Amino acid sequence: MNGIHTLARGSVVIGLVVLGLKYFAYYLTGSVALLSDAIESIVNVATAVVALLAIRWSSQPADERASLWTSQRELLGQEPANAQTARARRRETVHAPRRPRENLAR
Repeated sequence: MNGIHTLARGSVVIGLVVLGLKYFAYYLTGSVALLSDAIESIVNVATAVVALLAIRWSSQPADERASLWTSQRELLGQEPANAQTARARRRETVHAPRRPRENLAR
């Protein structure tokens, strides 16, 4: 694995250590603020795990179906954008504010 995988794994490990420390501090003190902070750390650990999975998935070599699915996704994703752009352009041309006419007596 390369450096980005190592960083992602380290992020998960550090997140778990921080979560454990915060929960241990809550256990010792009974502070609701520390419990709230520990619960927030759960979200941070989940985000780090998702990032690690995304990095692993994106680093895998493409299979032979990748070009087919990629082209279909590009077409499906591009069509709504083209339609929205066309609608916006029509709206601009139909409802475009007119500039005030300059003094024609000049």
